[in-house]
Formats: sequence, structure tokens, C-alpha cells
Amino acid sequence: MTIPKPVIYILAVIGLAYVLLQTFFAYGPIRHCESDGLRVAISPSKQHIAKLEVDKCDDKPEPIIQLNISNSSNTNQVKSVTIGIATTTDLDLTWLSWNKLQVTYPPSFQLTQQPSEIDGIEIIFVAKPISNPSFNPDWRDKVVPAG
Repeated sequence: MTIPKPVIYILAVIGLAYVLLQTFFAYGPIRHCESDGLRVAISPSKQHIAKLEVDKCDDKPEPIIQLNISNSSNTNQVKSVTIGIATTTDLDLTWLSWNKLQVTYPPSFQLTQQPSEIDGIEIIFVAKPISNPSFNPDWRDKVVPAG
């Protein structure tokens, strides 16, 4: 039994299309990302939602931290800004007023961007003070001389 040439051509085209689609989706403009939520804060007016997320993407060597602002009436419309590389997840969000958001981060976190405003919301970045209970700047007052 011989297979007709048109059938062989059709199978070859299907195979080639399959290989091209697999290559396109693996290396093409469509990137694969996974997001893990860190913090969520709802504004006092309940109109805006702020989120910090860790994004791990195929095309990036390191995970990044995104700050997302959305309107609670339309959560599909999100304004996102990458603020740094995810060297730590010890960041916090605090609404100071209906249109002012504070992002607190440890001194070890390196910000790559500090937007002052996203979608009409003022953004303030504040480094957390170093908290080491064993560190006491007044230690010299408590030293007892030997002797």
C-alpha cells in the first residue's frame, strides 16, 4: 500500500506548522511569567487597589517586584511599574490618604525605579530603619572600665 503524495505533503505541512508554533511560543514575543502576590492595600476611599507582586519571567534572569495600581471599579485596567529586583520580599504598602501611597522597603532592597505618581496616585518610597535590637548607639555610656 502506497501513500498518495498529497497526503504526505499535508502531513509534512502539519508537522512543520507544529514545530514552528512550538518554537514561536517558546522563544517568540509571548513571554511566560508567574506572579506571586506580596502585599495588597485598598485605599481609604475604596477606589484604588495597590499590589506588590514578584514576577518571574522566562526572559528575565532574576525575579522582579512590580507595583500595580488599579481602580476597584475596573480591576482589569492595571498600571504597573517595576520597582526593583526581588532580593527581598520585606516590603510594605500603606495608604496615607485617598491618593497617597507609601512603599516601605529595607535598606538592602535596591530600587530600580521610584515613580512619584501612578495613575493619579502619589507614591512615596521610604527606607525602613535598620532594626537590630543588639545595636545600641549609647553603648559607650554603659562600658565599665577594667581594673
